[in-house]
Amino acid sequence: MPELPDPQDVVMHVLLWLGVPALLIGVLTTVLTLLAWKQFAVAAARHGRTALRTARDSALYWSTERQRATVKFVVCSACFIAIAYAVAQLVGFVVQLSQEESVTKVDHVDWQYVLDQALSYQRWGVASRWTVIAAAASIVLLNIADLASVRPLRQLLVGLWTAVLVVGLLGAAYLAFAGAALAIGLLMDPTAPVWLLVLEVLGILSLVLLPRLGKTIDTSSRQIYTFD
Repeated sequence: MPELPDPQDVVMHVLLWLGVPALLIGVLTTVLTLLAWKQFAVAAARHGRTALRTARDSALYWSTERQRATVKFVVCSACFIAIAYAVAQLVGFVVQLSQEESVTKVDHVDWQYVLDQALSYQRWGVASRWTVIAAAASIVLLNIADLASVRPLRQLLVGLWTAVLVVGLLGAAYLAFAGAALAIGLLMDPTAPVWLLVLEVLGILSLVLLPRLGKTIDTSSRQIYTFD
């Protein structure tokens, strides 16, 4: 009498033969799903670009050059003042942090402590106040100079802006060198102050953005009163 197979082996063989097609179907379904999502993402991106292009063309068609220059002037002026204020606050925060014994007299400073200090730093100090006042006043005076065609005032303001922004770019270059040295130090010593590198990157981005915004403000202010 032939020996009957073990029931457990039979069950395992049945499950195996049923499981392999199910697995293949699952893999195929997953691949098709991913391809469908990829096509959806590509189509969404294409339609998004089309919508943005249509909105831009509509804005250009329904607005005048003076209106566009005015909007650009207002937006860039607000961004310039906000970033200048942020730079002043960042400098004030770093100065305060460098004066704390809990930071200067230890080898490692907890990132959470620095983050808590940064979030709680809300000071309308002398530097922040005069930075905002000077930035806003210079922008208003530049616009008035273009309105009244006072070239000496415009040249004076542009010269002052250039001098200040060049100093800022020099500061950004210094922060870039210091950040590169700190990044190399982080590769050798993971306990080095990562938060300091983050602050340096924020400072570099801010100081590089200010000249670009200043150039746009200068150009748009002049354009507002030159279009017919």
